[in-house]
Amino acid sequence: GKVVSFKGSPKLASGFADAALKRLEDKSISVRYREALEYKLEILRRDKVNALTPEKTQVELDKAQAYLEEAATLLNPSDGPWLFGQQRPTELDAHLVVMILRLQDVGRDSVVPDSLKQYGKMAFDEPSFKAVMGGRSTMYDGSGSKK
Repeated sequence: GKVVSFKGSPKLASGFADAALKRLEDKSISVRYREALEYKLEILRRDKVNALTPEKTQVELDKAQAYLEEAATLLNPSDGPWLFGQQRPTELDAHLVVMILRLQDVGRDSVVPDSLKQYGKMAFDEPSFKAVMGGRSTMYDGSGSKK
């Protein structure tokens, strides 16, 4: 899941945790805010800092690759360009295309089967997809600018 969609830096995740710890040092914050920060810290440690180990990342990459290989079997280009040979994209296409793009954006293109790379390129070239993405990457750099 989430492990695969990051560029793989436990350092980045621990930076977020450090920021939360620094805020917790402030004695003037409200009880509610303190509880929210403590919860956020717990989630960061559980889902990000401790999840981004090489072993756990490889397990998630293996799962993603198996899922994508299964999804590739749903292509039937002789009937239509989209999953199940459809002429127009389905809801599943919308999710799969974004997953492919995200994996490519984080440098994990190797888990995407060649047939899905071609399918993804076809989808990325669609005017409707270009309109939605507006030239942006799936990675947010904090600047608000297009990449």
